[in-house]
Amino acid sequence: MDEHESLDTLFAGVGAATEQQRSPFKFLDAYGVGDRSLFFGRDNEIHDLYARFYHSRVLLVYGESGTGKTSLIECGLRSEIPAE
Repeated sequence: MDEHESLDTLFAGVGAATEQQRSPFKFLDAYGVGDRSLFFGRDNEIHDLYARFYHSRVLLVYGESGTGKTSLIECGLRSEIPAE
């Protein structure tokens, strides 16, 4: 067995274990619709945005960089809006 085969054997299944135990932390990546089960703690904001979404033609979400604006919209709000 050469060096590459032994490393493949050593790390076999590492990616599969990672997929099964998905971490809720995405660091600098935004959460998307597929991450709804991992995205928590923002339910009040999501319901507020959802209510405001249908009241006006323009919805402005602003805040400091890194506060989760994109995740709130892409994961929270988009998962609440029915596909039409």
